[in-house]
Amino acid sequence: MQVRLRQGASRYFAIAAVMVTFFFGASLSVQAASFDNMFKTANTDWSCHDGEPGESFHCRTDNGTLTFGIEAGMTSAGDSDVREAMHDEYGPTDLEVHEHSGGEISYSGSSETDIIFDYNDPPLPSNVLGRTWCNDATSEFECDQHYISFDNSSSNPWKATVCHEGGHAVGLTHGEYASPSQGNRNSALGCVRTPLDSSYRDLGSHNVGQINGMYTKP
Repeated sequence: MQVRLRQGASRYFAIAAVMVTFFFGASLSVQAASFDNMFKTANTDWSCHDGEPGESFHCRTDNGTLTFGIEAGMTSAGDSDVREAMHDEYGPTDLEVHEHSGGEISYSGSSETDIIFDYNDPPLPSNVLGRTWCNDATSEFECDQHYISFDNSSSNPWKATVCHEGGHAVGLTHGEYASPSQGNRNSALGCVRTPLDSSYRDLGSHNVGQINGMYTKP
């Protein structure tokens, strides 16, 4: 999946929003979490398969141990952002997160590194901050290794982009592919909202629940 920059100013209808929150806030908050956005939902129109570099689609990872590796090309600050986003957002879930570094990164075999983070390889279209695609599908649902490419006109990706694309690699979909379908800016989607804003850095409780419902910590 790819994530684009958020464009244009949002419109706010303050009076209506306040009244809806006042009269229906409790029921709306319950409904906001009552959807499935873990691949493969009833509304995803693809099955997991090996993709071409830069192709825009994702599956879900294949077990509760989530390993990631960072290829050369980003700044040290960019590398730190990847590490912090993965450990801060995915570490507290039922996924067990570990970094593979240097010679630990595995591109084949039975213990492939689950997520390979790379900078601008292949180059992404203008205004696209990141893309996630499967490199080694093991079933119509699961992928043994996802690749994530970044490009926000620097070698230092937003933490929000790391969180967003990492979410796709563990199976979280955009709102339109949830079941029932949701708006892509539904706040319950946390950092998996699209178009992406740099402030969307958190998975949020709904996505954590989706992850914990799918995976078991080893």
